[in-house]
This record gives sequence, structure tokens and C-alpha cells, in this order.
Amino acid sequence: MTTSRMAQFMAGIPHTASLSTTNRYCSSGLHAVAQIANAIRAKQIDIGIGGGVESMSMFSFNDSVKIEALSPQAFEHQEAAKCLMPMGITSENVA
Repeated sequence: MTTSRMAQFMAGIPHTASLSTTNRYCSSGLHAVAQIANAIRAKQIDIGIGGGVESMSMFSFNDSVKIEALSPQAFEHQEAAKCLMPMGITSENVA
């Protein structure tokens, strides 16, 4: 939320303009653009800006999740264990 608000002010957009923040990890930018496009299509807004910012090198999965604090069941369940895959590996698999 802070990053979005800072970008708004640094771009010269006044605090009176509405702002929304989406946290979808690697798909945040894509989701933000889709939200704007859908709002324009639905005639909810006339104009909007959608974008994203992320840095896997500054904040890795291991920085945000304490693996040792997870239930052992998370590792034993096949689908749940897949959620522990780092986003870098996920993007390689998607590519």
C-alpha cells in the first residue's frame, strides 16, 4: 500500500484521486491492469492507471514465511506442498 501511495504522489497525482493496491505476488501488475480495463469497460471510470512493482531479489519467499513454523501436514499433502515452491521456480515452469 505504501509503494502505491508513494508512486501516486511522485507521479504528481493528487491525494484526492482514488487508489487501490493489489497484492498478488507475481501477477499484481497484470491484475491491476485487468481491474482498470474492466472498470473502464463497465463505465465505472473514464480513465485509470494500472501497474505493478515487485522485487524477488529484495524479498524472497523465505523472508516472509518461516518454514519451520509450518505444520508438518503442509509438507505431507501433495497439493499444499506445491505452494512452498519459490516464485522464481514457478515462473520458470510457466515459461
